[in-house]
Amino acid sequence: FGDVAQAYYSQPRLFDDDGPRAEDTAFDVLADAVADVVTGKTDSDKYDVGLLKRFQRYQSTVFEKDVDELLISGHRVPKTKPCRISANFSLRAKELYLQTPEPSRVRVAGKLYMIEASTLAFALLMPGGERVRGVWKGNEFETLRTLANSDVTASGIAVYRPSGNLLRIDADALTPQRPGDRFFATVP
Repeated sequence: FGDVAQAYYSQPRLFDDDGPRAEDTAFDVLADAVADVVTGKTDSDKYDVGLLKRFQRYQSTVFEKDVDELLISGHRVPKTKPCRISANFSLRAKELYLQTPEPSRVRVAGKLYMIEASTLAFALLMPGGERVRGVWKGNEFETLRTLANSDVTASGIAVYRPSGNLLRIDADALTPQRPGDRFFATVP
């Protein structure tokens, strides 16, 4: 695991706030996600639908088992001010999950201007300046490398935030843009 973490943190970040910091513990990362759920942050990068589903299960797997509250501390979350998770947290996670749009099949055309080798994450720059995050679901980095800094069309599954805004595209196809693909140069 140390080699993977070292390789991950040695790369430039796609976005300044992308992912945990090297010194963060798993509890710090969990506390960040919990805080965004508790405050109802609908455009959070700290959770996705899968994590919201797990959080809503805390009701039956934790709080219906005579547990009133969970306290979490970590590197950035001191024991004197722990992150607190109560039964209301599960209900809030469920609300956010239920307002999240279903994933949908999309095609997006933009310039492939950032790639991350270790995670196969990428970013498209749209004509209006917006950035679209994606994850290449193909099995080789070579596809991303050969298309870097060119106009591409990404096809795959759009994953949304509870706000309805796009979180990322899980791309199963990345191809050079054709003239007709400019129609898809919008954020889904």
